[in-house]
Amino acid sequence: MLHDRYLRLLPGGQLKPGDIFLMRFPYGSDRRRDGEFDIPPGTRPCLLLSRGLIGDAPMNIVAPGVSPEGRLLREDDIVIADDDQAAACGLYRPTMFRASHRLFIATGSDLFERNARIGRL
Repeated sequence: MLHDRYLRLLPGGQLKPGDIFLMRFPYGSDRRRDGEFDIPPGTRPCLLLSRGLIGDAPMNIVAPGVSPEGRLLREDDIVIADDDQAAACGLYRPTMFRASHRLFIATGSDLFERNARIGRL
């Protein structure tokens, strides 16, 4: 686990596990050598599952948010099922966080939106 000295590196202030925030993704295959995107990634809600280290590098362990409509549920999915629950968490519609698709994102990544935190579970 990360110590508090790394909290200052997190976007939007001091994010904690359980916080819902905005991040730009998907990313990767369409990124050019100069670091720019042919098609910029969209902004999506994500859930901070945990923080940790990979080697000496501090990482955020993130579950991406997707629409639950038409998707098969997995046992590790975290579902915000109705509009009232979504609004209470800072979301504008029902959302499913896919823990099985977790992302490991460096704390200083430019994929995080400024003032990223929008709510909490």
